[in-house]
Amino acid sequence: MTPTERRVLAFIDTRLESMLRAPAVWGSDESVELQVLQLLELRLVVMAPLPALKQDRRVQDAYEAYLLRIFPGAPPETLTSLLAGSKRQAELSSLLDRFIKQQRLLLHAGGVMLRDRADVWSGKGFPARGSYEETACI
Repeated sequence: MTPTERRVLAFIDTRLESMLRAPAVWGSDESVELQVLQLLELRLVVMAPLPALKQDRRVQDAYEAYLLRIFPGAPPETLTSLLAGSKRQAELSSLLDRFIKQQRLLLHAGGVMLRDRADVWSGKGFPARGSYEETACI
């Protein structure tokens, strides 16, 4: 990994931690949610450089599966909207934090993106829509 890639990852991780600590500083709940997703996508680009077409929905697909585990049968809406509908807005940071940690687990120590690793997720796994292809993360 290059020094620039390390700096970018450090920036992303610091920003994610800051957003979870004080989400109101970063905007509305929905704004924070979308910024977190975008930073996770950027983190994936740095950690697992693939052609853009192969990774453009990887984080989004995992996020949609994660939301389905929390809200089974819910319509495809943002976490912010789903939490508001069930009067659980206070859980936003903790649920985003859990998703961030799950995304980090997808990259194991050997630098390989894990394929269909339901065992990475707590509980029963997740209903993945896509496959996590094995790919070098350099």
